[in-house]
Amino acid sequence: MSPLDMLDALIGLMFVYLVLSLIVTALVEVWNEWYGLRGRTLHDALGRMFCNASLLAAFYAHPHILALQNKNDRYPSYIRDELFAEVLLDVMTGRRYAELQQSPYQVTTAIAATGEEYGATTVTATLNGFLLEANGDNEHLQQLIVQWFSDTQERAVGWFRRKLSWRLLVVGLAVTLVTNADTLHIFSVLTADPARRQQYVESVERALADENLRGCLAADEESKDVAPSTNHLPAAESGNGVPAAVGDPQRNTDAPVATPTNCAWLTIAKREAVQLTPLLGWQNGIPAGWAWLWAVIGWALTAITLSLGAPFWFDMLQKFMRVRGSLRPATAEEALADDGPVPPGAAIHTALPVPARASTAVDLDDFAGFHPEASRYEPINAFWMTRFAELAYRTDHEITQRCQAWGLQVEFISVIHANLATQIFAAWTDRLLVVGCRGTELSQSGDSLTNLQCELEACAWMPASRVHAGFHEALNAAWPPLRALIENHHRNRSLWLTGHSLGGALAVLAGYRLLVESQTAPAGHPLADLRIGGLYTCGQPRCGDANFARELDARFGPRFVRIVNNRDVMPLTPLAAMGYAHAGTVMYIDELGRLVVDPPVWYKILDKLEPDPNTLRARLEETFGDHGAALYLKLLGEALWRRNL
Repeated sequence: MSPLDMLDALIGLMFVYLVLSLIVTALVEVWNEWYGLRGRTLHDALGRMFCNASLLAAFYAHPHILALQNKNDRYPSYIRDELFAEVLLDVMTGRRYAELQQSPYQVTTAIAATGEEYGATTVTATLNGFLLEANGDNEHLQQLIVQWFSDTQERAVGWFRRKLSWRLLVVGLAVTLVTNADTLHIFSVLTADPARRQQYVESVERALADENLRGCLAADEESKDVAPSTNHLPAAESGNGVPAAVGDPQRNTDAPVATPTNCAWLTIAKREAVQLTPLLGWQNGIPAGWAWLWAVIGWALTAITLSLGAPFWFDMLQKFMRVRGSLRPATAEEALADDGPVPPGAAIHTALPVPARASTAVDLDDFAGFHPEASRYEPINAFWMTRFAELAYRTDHEITQRCQAWGLQVEFISVIHANLATQIFAAWTDRLLVVGCRGTELSQSGDSLTNLQCELEACAWMPASRVHAGFHEALNAAWPPLRALIENHHRNRSLWLTGHSLGGALAVLAGYRLLVESQTAPAGHPLADLRIGGLYTCGQPRCGDANFARELDARFGPRFVRIVNNRDVMPLTPLAAMGYAHAGTVMYIDELGRLVVDPPVWYKILDKLEPDPNTLRARLEETFGDHGAALYLKLLGEALWRRNL
């Protein structure tokens, strides 16, 4: 490897550090906010300043200070300098400063009396000294108190940094372990993969030009001298709960001041972290032998580097990119010699090839764009299969009209048996046969009963595995007419199965059963030459045990694609603790509407993370709304449209 390639690998490694540091920064900000670290630090600083617990309690009980608290039992994280001076004088004069301030003698007398009452000899002596120096000038008196307060804030800086440093290290270590961010492994991958190095270098160029990211980092730098940030002081907060400056006489207003707290740390981290999904995670399991020792060293290096913070790595990337630009300026020939980065909104995966951006726009209403011969994930196929899954909920008349408009013939299966309702339609052209299974309908009590029969049971066509009893019963009820329909129409056509929710589970069971029967059928049997082109489900619950999942993956491979919306709870049921397991290639729709192939667990956790309680409550309310088939169709359509722009 040439020295310039080594430089690119280092830049790629620092990009990983930057993205992970953004996650650490966001998590530490959440921790600080929930724990109230800034307010507690300010409270402790004033406690040392007053040297008197009674006076401190009286100060925080003042109405003007209580008005700054935006949460119950939380100390305000910011107090304006002038407000501090006014409240302290008001408390030390028995809430009479407004009427006594024109008489320095009466102010002195009141302070002496209150100081004796509280036993606050230190504050009394300090204020008496200020009164003598001010010589009756109230404005000068307040300036002296403000300076005293500012000096206290300077000392609080060190306290806050010490409290914060171990948090950064702890969170950095946690992020490192959850993501399996082994510095040694990451660097070895980057040195061996020119395409990924180039991708990350171009990502760095975009990050350095990102105004949102630069704005957050600039706010962090600005706050070093005036407000605590993730790496510096306790953040300021104005009377309405908006961060502002602390201890700066030139910035004593209630106007909000940008700090990393009100910047989109987490949003930026989510946007950039998708690029790390092929590189980080525990897909290969826990290392063993000497590999474990090297992994520990790699984790330790990563945790330490992440504790340095995102601003540090942003600054380092700027310097290294300047060096790179001086040594190897980009040329058009170099750009054409590499495939370049994955387009925004496209899927990312370590095994499946990422479909290239279409050179021409795809007509989402033209079924001719479907690829019936595809043997693995195709975005346009995912869209159309989701469209058929959503269409399964419509009336027979509407399904017929839609299918005929797309050039397909259609046939229906409807089985009502013992409170059990199973509805399936088949649509075909001369090249393919699509089978769409209808999911749960709240108006059908049988659908709900089917979902609730969640015990695992063995079945005759797969005795070594166990499947969901309710789904199994629903499929058995519709199996004779479904198999007959497929036998009649599958010749010279590839079979595609789809369904949403319960319909997805039925499609999975039907697909596996058809595959088993076709592979064991004698020559000349109607199913002997069955070709299953794809199995696509959306919002599908688990429908079998771990052995069933392994068999599905082994027999279908990349032809089984499971589409999951980020906060949809249905794919999490029935619980894995009950013995259930998922299979298939996951097409995950993240919070930003991007399609990510088989994302690691850490990415899904990050994608769902929401620090703001109000926003989190709204997100939790979306969990059931995220399950709708129409929403799946809308999100896939938008993702595919962005890809074609």
